[in-house]
Amino acid sequence: MIQNILRTDQVRVISNDPTALEIENRPVRPTALGVAAILVAVAASMAAIADGAWGTGVTVLIMAAVVGGAFLTEVAQLTQLRLDRNTGTARLRVTTLRGRDETCLTLSEITGAELQTRYGSAAGNDDVRLILKLTNGATMHEVVLPLARPQSGDVAHLAHVINTWLSVPTRKGAT
Repeated sequence: MIQNILRTDQVRVISNDPTALEIENRPVRPTALGVAAILVAVAASMAAIADGAWGTGVTVLIMAAVVGGAFLTEVAQLTQLRLDRNTGTARLRVTTLRGRDETCLTLSEITGAELQTRYGSAAGNDDVRLILKLTNGATMHEVVLPLARPQSGDVAHLAHVINTWLSVPTRKGAT
């Protein structure tokens, strides 16, 4: 149940019209819960320090910084994909705590999107990814869209939306 709360409403289609498709993955809930947990740990460490338990307070503060920082580095990520027929480009922008990475692709090279599942060694440890398939002449390659712990149904829906949008023929003279 907690996994469903953490995963709800992370992946959205922002706009879907004949000229542009924009998809966004903004994991607000897990990030907010992580920040709340860090703040509680900091408050507990400050209370321990104020009570005279310096060792406990400093230890909790260090653990909150290390574990909280690792958690936020993993979870706090904004992924945006914009497919634009007017410019003929696909722009993939990923913003994390470490900075922003932007990749521009030619829209005509994208042949489709698909769900890819990598199975883990433990039950429930499967990794679901959204892959953009590209063809440049005889060369085929894939671009992985980094999504923050998506559900397989969300990824399948996004792949369907992208494939449907790509399959609509462009009209001549349309702007």
